[in-house]
Amino acid sequence: DNIKNATTLIGGENASKVQYIQSYEGEQKVFNIFIYVVKNDKVYELSFYSEPLKVPKTLPIVENILKSFRFIKSG
Repeated sequence: DNIKNATTLIGGENASKVQYIQSYEGEQKVFNIFIYVVKNDKVYELSFYSEPLKVPKTLPIVENILKSFRFIKSG
């Protein structure tokens, strides 16, 4: 499957983004996005899965969620 790697910003931090379509038995396929962010020596993984035909409708929503993501201080 075609894998796309990119850098992005999540909550103001540099992040790595991996995007691909995964094939399963038969004709079933799943569109995947994984984003990895390191903040304060911790790795955070954000993930999104969708049926490929639904991506045009769902991806813009996910992109807006990712743009709004913020790290908050605990305690």
